[in-house]
Amino acid sequence: MPRALFPWLDYTENFYTTALEDANILARLARLKITTEELQETQAMIAAVRNSKLVHRNEIAESQEATRAKDKALAELDEWMRDFYDMAKIALEDSPQMMESLGVFVRN
Repeated sequence: MPRALFPWLDYTENFYTTALEDANILARLARLKITTEELQETQAMIAAVRNSKLVHRNEIAESQEATRAKDKALAELDEWMRDFYDMAKIALEDSPQMMESLGVFVRN
């Protein structure tokens, strides 16, 4: 049995598909009180797991892209603020205490 999820899903889907298509296998499973309906329900659950995992993968990718966009925007803002503070330092050269109104600590 594969240990990774998608190969395992492929393996189990193949088992259930084969079992549902083969009357001989169905007869043997019936002796174990495993019905066609149970096989079909399980097959549907496997499909649901696959779909859920695919949705999860897509959401992770979207989240990672959003994080990259946020980090890029914050880096651009940080660069802009550094330029702003540099200009403010020059503009407020005669009254350095005014820099504190911008949130920059100035030593006396």
